[in-house]
Amino acid sequence: VVVVVVEVMSAAVGIIVLLETSWSAGLLVMEVK
Repeated sequence: VVVVVVEVMSAAVGIIVLLETSWSAGLLVMEVK
């Protein structure tokens, strides 16, 4: 059970990091334009 929780948490963290990165990149593109 613990392993599943760890995997889900790590996956969630990875998704959050991707969202943050894409959002920051989007803001940079908007500022450049």
